[in-house]
Amino acid sequence: MNVEIKPFTLKVSINNTFYTFEVSQTYISGTVEIFTLIYGHRSIQFQSNRPLLRNKGLNKKKIEWKAIGGKVKYEASLEKIKQELESHIKKLEKPPFNWDDHPKNQPY
Repeated sequence: MNVEIKPFTLKVSINNTFYTFEVSQTYISGTVEIFTLIYGHRSIQFQSNRPLLRNKGLNKKKIEWKAIGGKVKYEASLEKIKQELESHIKKLEKPPFNWDDHPKNQPY
């Protein structure tokens, strides 16, 4: 299964302030991947075990995330960024279903 992701922009609301991160997948192997989030001159790196889970077919198992680089003042901010990143990746992996194309919604 192809687990490569193209660079994208992620908007996160922390304490009623929106931050825009440039996200890129900087490293990928059969077991781990590393995402680098850049905001201005700061950067944060997250490591996940998503390639391992997808290659084994464990699509419903929770992805484990680990912050491996960068500094954030509050743990809650880091958790919010992690949730938004995971949510965006899930949307890329499995786009929403288009009910207009469903056979029961087609005219006779």
